[in-house]
Amino acid sequence: THKDEIFKSMKLTIPSMSKAAVDHANATALEKANQRLFLLDQISDVQRQFLQKKEPRAVFGYLLSGLLDLMDSEYGFIGEIKWEDDGTMYLQTHAITNIAWNQATLQFYNDNIQAGLKF
Repeated sequence: THKDEIFKSMKLTIPSMSKAAVDHANATALEKANQRLFLLDQISDVQRQFLQKKEPRAVFGYLLSGLLDLMDSEYGFIGEIKWEDDGTMYLQTHAITNIAWNQATLQFYNDNIQAGLKF
């Protein structure tokens, strides 16, 4: 068939990789494997804390800290979309990094962090 002729005429070539390219590929694979193991450890720790009935804010704070490390980020939050009785949506944080930029926002953060910030 025409398809068989096309496949026969094609040559499969596998380019050789330099040692540096192989080393880089191995390092990248190792880094990804370590990230996955770190994430699995974090999930396991969070589940353990949840089953031990730890304070939810502490568990979410621990999870956020791990996620920030994993993503190499400085700021983030874990939250939930909720609704007021009138149907208005808002974001209720369960964990959030402190991004206060002046005394007033620091005071707001400190006053509201225990109950979670509401946006």
